[in-house]
Amino acid sequence: MNRALLELHGAGQLRRGLLPLSRHLSHLQSVNSSYAQSCCYPKLAQSYMHASCRALQLRQASHSSSSRHFHARSQIAQNFQAAQAHTLSPTRLQTLHAAVAANLPVFVFHPAERYFPCTVEWFLQRCELQLIRKGWKRSLLRVLCRQGELDGNALKAAQGQFNEEPDKKRKLMQLSLCPHARAGQADAINQVPVYAHVKEVVDPQGKLEAVEINYMKFLAFNGSYKLFDWIYIGEVGAHDGDWEHVTLRLTPDAGQVLGIYYSAHRHRDGRWVSANDMPRTPDGRPLSYVALNGHGSYPRAGFIPRIFLAFNDRTGQGQVWDPKECVLVTQDAVPQVTSRGSELDGSSYPSGHLAQNSPEVKLQQDPAAWLAYEGKWGSTVEAPALQEWFARAEHPVSRSWLAQVFFPLAPGIESIWEPFQEEVEERVQEVQRQIDEAMDDTWETAEEWKREVQHLQRRMENTSGEVRQMLQKQLHQLLRQKDKS
Repeated sequence: MNRALLELHGAGQLRRGLLPLSRHLSHLQSVNSSYAQSCCYPKLAQSYMHASCRALQLRQASHSSSSRHFHARSQIAQNFQAAQAHTLSPTRLQTLHAAVAANLPVFVFHPAERYFPCTVEWFLQRCELQLIRKGWKRSLLRVLCRQGELDGNALKAAQGQFNEEPDKKRKLMQLSLCPHARAGQADAINQVPVYAHVKEVVDPQGKLEAVEINYMKFLAFNGSYKLFDWIYIGEVGAHDGDWEHVTLRLTPDAGQVLGIYYSAHRHRDGRWVSANDMPRTPDGRPLSYVALNGHGSYPRAGFIPRIFLAFNDRTGQGQVWDPKECVLVTQDAVPQVTSRGSELDGSSYPSGHLAQNSPEVKLQQDPAAWLAYEGKWGSTVEAPALQEWFARAEHPVSRSWLAQVFFPLAPGIESIWEPFQEEVEERVQEVQRQIDEAMDDTWETAEEWKREVQHLQRRMENTSGEVRQMLQKQLHQLLRQKDKS
């Protein structure tokens, strides 16, 4: 696996930001405690302590929001650190690679589908990489790479440059596809590979529980939805770049297939199907039906109710994508992830037991430099390596049709919510900056005042009579002045 993933450092930045803050508050508390020991300025000490603690609360609230934002990246970094140390034996790798090839799914599209899979390289050649200002009204700052200039290595290099970008928290990178390329590689669909990511699932005690294989399909464009399947209301749900996946779960030795997770719409809308009920091709490979335009994966063809019956999915018996190639992005280091459980019934069938008579699947290992890219694929889609299912074990339970209809995870909802969230985060960061500046100014003033008080006190210790009374009067004036302020 490309080790650039280990450069995801959001959690480290968070820790580096909180530690100085904690030390700063401890210093403030110790200083304020010494101030409070004097009865001459309790009001100042109390107000200063209150301001310090309030500022800390605001900063911690802001960092708490940031910690949730960086959780996925932190988890990914942890998983791949473990993967780096967990290099498997050649025999084990051969077994896992054989399981990947033997169980490569076959995908069936709806007859009316217009947007098909493509390779990442084909997609990048038809994209430009843009630097965008975040916020409710996103705006283009500049074009980083033009069409024809992009490949995996260029995308990785652009990510490295973005990491050095000033004020990068207010910016993002996104890939914008040429509209003429939205159909993907429809004419050569069987030459388009599926991308595979292998994980070993362990229980809390570290015992190997299962093997999971994420089979990732990449499509050039996600089409729009129609209200109640016939009313056109604009490009609802449409976006460039569409990463979708199914997850095959096998026994620890990778010898038996236990079931498959059909992911749809941010993967929590998916469902598990046990081995006994899993649809398969005549040669024993898993079968997946792809929803019209949205490209979610389902175990059957037909009507799938969703979102108050207003935005539904439909699958059908259209063009078949029988991939002859699979690209392994995991390579020699297979990450171990903690089990989240599974609702499978325990049934199984031998992995690849019918695949010997099928055409051989070409398995290739790719450095996948594009995995280091942390920006958007299109306007809304997160980079695959930053999505939850890539870094963790698969979602443990199926989502019922009642939940899909009445408690929906709407497709494309990020396109509405995310810019608003970015605007709020930007405002929070601006307030935090102002608080930091105010605290720095207050701290400098307090330090100067403390030094002046100590200087007067030392002079009083070494004097007596009228001089001492004069110095004491100056000290009280100074304390009253600061207490009023």
